[in-house]
Amino acid sequence: MSELRKLNIGGCGTCTTNSPNYPSSLNVVKTIKMAYQQRSGHVQDGVATLLWMDNGPVKMMTTIHPLTGEGASVLKSKKRPGLKSTNATGIEQSGLFKDGEWEAEIPIPSCIDAYNCHMGGVDIADQLRASYPTHMTS
Repeated sequence: MSELRKLNIGGCGTCTTNSPNYPSSLNVVKTIKMAYQQRSGHVQDGVATLLWMDNGPVKMMTTIHPLTGEGASVLKSKKRPGLKSTNATGIEQSGLFKDGEWEAEIPIPSCIDAYNCHMGGVDIADQLRASYPTHMTS
């Protein structure tokens, strides 16, 4: 991402934590229990790294979205995750969903919203590639 930033090319996407430049303060295990909608961030060399707790931890890197201030969040209608979800206790404690309510307007990070709107092509290609392996033994 920092190389793209140097070329004035914007980028936004999910990331893994095995990069040598990934901030160690945001490196968490998949099963961690955090407050629902909690977010942490780090900016280095014009690249913002975000850890956001939805049903599970979501790790994003972006060069085009702010982490704080105006434009950092977008209100979206979200369905309540299931009662047996990974972060069920965090969802209950957040108070964002009232009893019996299964949908609510919740502020989500703008980079997550942009990723969800524009990610389709790569994910579809990955799904198709997984379904039709070329090196099948017979």
